[in-house]
Amino acid sequence: MLRNKRFELTKPTLALDAVVRQGWITIPAGEIIRILAGPNGEGNEMIDILWNGRMLTMFAIDLTAGCNEIRSGSTAAGRSSVALDDPTRKQR
Repeated sequence: MLRNKRFELTKPTLALDAVVRQGWITIPAGEIIRILAGPNGEGNEMIDILWNGRMLTMFAIDLTAGCNEIRSGSTAAGRSSVALDDPTRKQR
C-alpha cells in the first residue's frame, strides 16, 4: 500500500492538476511528494499525490522509475544517535 508514503523525486516528473485538470506541470528533481491514492490494479495507471499543498495526478511508472522512498522517522533517529558516538574516543 502506497498511501501516505513519501518519496523524493530523482528526476523531473510530469503531473496533472487533480482539481482543475488544465494541463501538465513539471515537478523538479529533489522535491518531496506524498501519495494520496495509488493505482487500483484495474488498469488505472495514475496515482494521486500531494506536492507543495497541491493535489496532483502522476503516472505510477514515474514513481517506480524516478523516486526514492523516504523512510519513517525511526531511521533518522538511528542515524542521529550514531553521530553522537565518537569512535576515536578512548574507552575508560
